[in-house]
Amino acid sequence: IIAVPVIPREKMYDVLLAYHDSSLKGEHLGNNQKYYKIRNSYYWPRMYEDIIEFVKSCSTCTIDRYSRRNYGDYRTNEIYLMGDFVYVKRLGLNHKLSSKYNGPYQIIQQLNESIYRLQNPNELNEIFNVHTSRLRRCY
Repeated sequence: IIAVPVIPREKMYDVLLAYHDSSLKGEHLGNNQKYYKIRNSYYWPRMYEDIIEFVKSCSTCTIDRYSRRNYGDYRTNEIYLMGDFVYVKRLGLNHKLSSKYNGPYQIIQQLNESIYRLQNPNELNEIFNVHTSRLRRCY
């Protein structure tokens, strides 16, 4: 167990500012990173909740949080029509020079907004369902 000093509520804001604005201690970190950084040196009751409120009130942290979002969050689901030909992304490990996609396959049915039923045009008995995130249009 590591003993750390307990900070009174009046000094809490000063500690948060020092850790938040100092580039040496981790400028504009998120909630969890800032909490783990501060808890190694200080403690006060309701520390985690206070850090969350402090980070929420920082405009720079709010902007950074949205800019760090994953690219996949912005990808729109493309709409495919019955009869379209598509490639299907392979699952598992890919080798360097092997293709990332199999196909082309023909869409024979849309089961819901994100699941399509495909058929291999070369083998008519090969029918399977695929999520739209694994599809790429065949031009």
